[in-house]
Amino acid sequence: MSLRLSVNAMSRATRQPTEAEIRVVVGQQLRGMRELRGLSLRKAAVLLGISYSHLGQIERAQRGASLEILFRASRVYRVNLDVLLGREPLPGGKRGKRILDAIAAAFRQPSLQDA
Repeated sequence: MSLRLSVNAMSRATRQPTEAEIRVVVGQQLRGMRELRGLSLRKAAVLLGISYSHLGQIERAQRGASLEILFRASRVYRVNLDVLLGREPLPGGKRGKRILDAIAAAFRQPSLQDA
């Protein structure tokens, strides 16, 4: 009986995610990165080289993302594929967004040399 329990527990632990589960995770991660970077759906789609409706479908898990799109997204958002695949968390969450906002604000301010 304990052997059966161990085998069942082990099979649950090694279960591979379904295609639908992967689409959900990838969509959530892509939306999270887009929002973290402050990009609209249209702007992100342009940067990824796809239509905004295509990106919206990926984010809503209605469509899968090709490997090519994932590679482009990793370059655009400057994260590794593990983040986009949900194997690592989004960088920083709210704290990361505040840091990115502070960096962006610093670049918008005129430098002392411009004065």
